[in-house]
Amino acid sequence: MEVLFMVKMAACVLTGILSGCVSGVIVHELGHLAAGLISGYEFVSIRFFNLKAVGINKRLILKISKAPTQGQCIMRPRTSRSDPAFLISGGPAANLIFGACLTLAACFLLAAGVKGQVMKEALPGCVTAGAGGINLAFGLISLMRSYAYCDGSTLKEVLRTENGKELYNCLMNIYAELEEGKTVGELDDSLFYAGLPENVRPDPLGSLAEEIAFFKERRNV
Repeated sequence: MEVLFMVKMAACVLTGILSGCVSGVIVHELGHLAAGLISGYEFVSIRFFNLKAVGINKRLILKISKAPTQGQCIMRPRTSRSDPAFLISGGPAANLIFGACLTLAACFLLAAGVKGQVMKEALPGCVTAGAGGINLAFGLISLMRSYAYCDGSTLKEVLRTENGKELYNCLMNIYAELEEGKTVGELDDSLFYAGLPENVRPDPLGSLAEEIAFFKERRNV
């Protein structure tokens, strides 16, 4: 019986980890969406893995999309005062809050199972603990500043770089136009940040300025 129970616990932990990976992406992108709507952005699209929802003419269109990241949320700034720092922070914050709630619930379930010597509570507790741990990890890792596509590095650039806010909103406007069906060649001059230095190296995985320069270079080809 003990061996069988340990096997069940291991299966539950694995289930929790897998569910945590899925819920981590969903919660993260929904966090960006909620924070963006609160801070003055307009919804354009949201993607969970390969499933994307795009808002076009007040309609929600579902698409299958291939992309290098597990999730993405594109928001269009409504005004020049739209705050990207709050939008960027929304994803990691949602993971940390959701993960903490799941971890707390897992502690209660595991404690109830041990105290009552009834293991029915311990098994769902293992699932919940695994999902909570993964969401906490998602939140913490996304705040790191060491690699591209990381919220932490983007947030640092927005807060510490001169005109970082304007660069981020400029990039979001470019992505919004592309999401709505335009090609890079059809992008209007007004979308590109006028203060972008001429000597910026185009790089789709680089800084905000380098990513804007990448689209600008492709547009001029």
